[in-house]
Amino acid sequence: MSAVAQENEYDDEIELVLAYHKGDARAAIEALLKDRDFLVKEIAIASMAVSHGYTRGWKPTVFVK
Repeated sequence: MSAVAQENEYDDEIELVLAYHKGDARAAIEALLKDRDFLVKEIAIASMAVSHGYTRGWKPTVFVK
């Protein structure tokens, strides 16, 4: 998928996020970062629940602060 096609794919979602936050880009970014932090924690919890043998040694890696 080209960068142009991917950019167009998210245009509607970007507009929805900005509209939800009444055009406040800073509030939209803050909300998205909070969502990301929540999902990172969920992945950490889920990875503790899955056995090492089941995943054949694979552990999820995420970008954290």
